[in-house]
Amino acid sequence: MALTALDTTADETLVCCQCERSFTFSVQEKKVHARRGYSNKPKRCPTCRENRRNGTQSKPMSESEILLETCKAIGELRVFMERKMASIEQRLDSIEEALRGE
Repeated sequence: MALTALDTTADETLVCCQCERSFTFSVQEKKVHARRGYSNKPKRCPTCRENRRNGTQSKPMSESEILLETCKAIGELRVFMERKMASIEQRLDSIEEALRGE
């Protein structure tokens, strides 16, 4: 639908095709689009448009991607905790040695 057929007296709520969040296509933006000769409504929210311009596109994560990121985080936490436990065990060993007078 061409912008000239749109109501330029009211804001419009659209849904981003990339992040699926709602965003407002304001009257002012509609007028700017019309001046620039754009004939379509924007498909992306301002954040996704900016990310696309900068080459840092974001998209909703799939369930498998969320699971993978969660597993990575758990693995990193496990490694961190193992290192902390080793450090604590070393300190306990040195305290025990000091108490025994070694």
